[in-house]
Amino acid sequence: MVVVLTFNRPHRKTQDLILHLVARGDRPLVIAREFVERKNFIPLISHRPSKVIQIEPETMCKNLGLEYIEVHSSELADELMNQNGIDCILLATGNIVESKIVHNFRVINAHPAWLPDVKGLDALKWAIYYDEIIGVTTHVVNEAVDSGIIIERKKVPVYMNDTFHMVAYRQYEMEIEMLIDAISAQPENLIIGNSKYEVFRRMPHRLENELIQRFNLYKTKHAV
Repeated sequence: MVVVLTFNRPHRKTQDLILHLVARGDRPLVIAREFVERKNFIPLISHRPSKVIQIEPETMCKNLGLEYIEVHSSELADELMNQNGIDCILLATGNIVESKIVHNFRVINAHPAWLPDVKGLDALKWAIYYDEIIGVTTHVVNEAVDSGIIIERKKVPVYMNDTFHMVAYRQYEMEIEMLIDAISAQPENLIIGNSKYEVFRRMPHRLENELIQRFNLYKTKHAV
């Protein structure tokens, strides 16, 4: 059994992931924990698809004939332990999962970067800013941020006629595809090492102001 772990509110990546799974014949169990509002940071350049189907996840799952369980984070590990036959847990969100869960289940994440080079938030932006590989990595997670065991890594192709947002959406589509492929993929089984950078936070506005210019330079060096 495949579990999709998500939030209890409409969420674009969750919706795309579930619809892709159902389209290929999978019937995932969807487990949702509470969404915690965080300090609202408004980027100058938004790059993640955000338009959602305005339907509650419970209703969406009911309409698709999927089992849906809503649980508080404090009870999540116990709920998972009570489920029989879990093969893997797909993270529709990038939140860190507690140690009890990662030690007892195969928890898979798709990170929008070539690990271990770029860890943390706004990975695409930081990869461009520091001229690193633009990629996607699926990995079996542990308790640390963007760490664990690599399943698969792919470079995101960049073409000379691309805009920044074309690359961002291509990367997002690869995340969904690779996360689903990771269910049965033959893993690389490489331990994710340390990056030469600290774990990144949101890119501040003063650096975002340079991003498009740096992207255009990036294209001249790396376009295929």
